[in-house]
Amino acid sequence: MDYSIKQNDVVAKAFKNAPNNNQMLSPKIQRDITECFAKEVLGHVMKEIGNGVFSLLVDECRDVSDKEQMAVVLRYLDKCGLVQEKFVGVVHVEETTSSYLKSCIDLLFSQLGLNLEQVRGQGYDGASNMSGEFNGLQAKIMNENKSAYYVHCFAHKLNLVVVAIAKKIFEVGDFFDMVSVLLNVVGASCKRKDQLREHHQEEVRKAIGCGEIATGTGLNQELSLQRPGDTRWNSHYKTLLGLSKMFSSVVKVLEYVEKDGTDTGKRRQARDVESTKRELEKLRTNEGWDSLMRKVYCFCEKHDIPVLDMEDAYVNPKKPRQKTGINNEHYYCVDCFFAVLDLLGEEFNDR
Repeated sequence: MDYSIKQNDVVAKAFKNAPNNNQMLSPKIQRDITECFAKEVLGHVMKEIGNGVFSLLVDECRDVSDKEQMAVVLRYLDKCGLVQEKFVGVVHVEETTSSYLKSCIDLLFSQLGLNLEQVRGQGYDGASNMSGEFNGLQAKIMNENKSAYYVHCFAHKLNLVVVAIAKKIFEVGDFFDMVSVLLNVVGASCKRKDQLREHHQEEVRKAIGCGEIATGTGLNQELSLQRPGDTRWNSHYKTLLGLSKMFSSVVKVLEYVEKDGTDTGKRRQARDVESTKRELEKLRTNEGWDSLMRKVYCFCEKHDIPVLDMEDAYVNPKKPRQKTGINNEHYYCVDCFFAVLDLLGEEFNDR
């Protein structure tokens, strides 16, 4: 109503002269107005599609009341040849079987005046808990329309494959556990976040003064430590990238928490996560082992971090007296680095 009043003088005048018991602000009236807008928008979308073809995109989620909902989006080309993706509805599903999902889509299509024969593509979250039901749904739709090709969500599956493989390597899993603890300690309060930001700004000023980093439009923007999420693409990489750039500042905040923090538990965690300084080498794997080690040596030298002699015999911390017969380089390269790649291939085959 506020928007309409600001945009239309006639509406503003009518609203001003309306009696107090007819202000159109009750929840029921607001829902009616929203439904009117929805019908207008859907009418415009259906007019754009007309008798043309489109792809069907479906995903599921639970709302705050724990009701299973199915969101439906249509992808099509408009008259200008541009790809459009329009959200057309949320359907409450009492069951999650493929047959019930198919009946819900049929009902929605009938309400929108669409025909299943217009569908030329299907897209679902193949990595969700309902991936099995979605597989059944796409098969039922293809039985009625052979041109409704199913497109796998490969990008999302790839992300989950990499996450799953990383967790199967104990050292990699331990590393990310330590990163989570580190983020919890450093970002536990606004005060620590401010300290982190101030330390990093000071580091950037010093680096600019020494000519170590360049200046210019878009450079040296304010950074933050993003929490990784299994379903957010590249989030683990962004977390490690931010951590490596703010490493010196993070260490200073940890030192403050360890010495002056009031929470004993957080002080202990701050002391423990110091080991992350020696763990960064394990996941920077984009350019191969040799390139990785050059970056690790450079990073450790910059931050005065002790470096293992890769030619020394590897000592199993759980059985320090038992000879392993391998050196440190063999363990970290073959047993950790190559093991991740091997399991990655196996996971792809399984999926």
